[in-house]
Amino acid sequence: MLWVKVISIALVVIASFTWVWTGTPSYSVYRIQEALKTRDYVVFSEYVDIRSVAGHAVVELGEKYSPLNGETKAEDNGSLSNLLKQGLQQLTESMEDIAAAGAEFAVQQAFRNLDRELPQIPSIAVIMALVGSEIRQDIRFFTVPVGDDRTIEIGFRRNAGNVWRVVEVSDVSALIEEIKARY
Repeated sequence: MLWVKVISIALVVIASFTWVWTGTPSYSVYRIQEALKTRDYVVFSEYVDIRSVAGHAVVELGEKYSPLNGETKAEDNGSLSNLLKQGLQQLTESMEDIAAAGAEFAVQQAFRNLDRELPQIPSIAVIMALVGSEIRQDIRFFTVPVGDDRTIEIGFRRNAGNVWRVVEVSDVSALIEEIKARY
């Protein structure tokens, strides 16, 4: 009779942990990891907001590589430099939608192309998403090592269905360099 109670308590604990875990960013990382292994684009896109990630990447790269990314002074309102900066910012904003659509198409094609391996997420990332995060506004960020000496931050936001989705990746240039090195 004691064994039945012990087994029942163990099952309740395991079921409770599983229910709680499925509502964490760690679970989302696990699902993304499995989607990459099985080439399941539908599951991948459930946990990664490709359009949001691409939009943030365009803005970040635009800011990083803009020749006019310095601060403007109040007295520079009419200067050519400030006008060019405003024009580049508007161009970047209009490019977000185009880049998002292109990124979504490219990711779909990558999943379909059986000749190329998809990038894999190390198992340690599942644990890192569970314990090592920081919340800014409504996005939970955690840091992932990429390559030898660089890191990226991955941002998750919980949607209405209680699913944590990747909505932002910082230092996209580090990620791009790592992908180029592998492929």
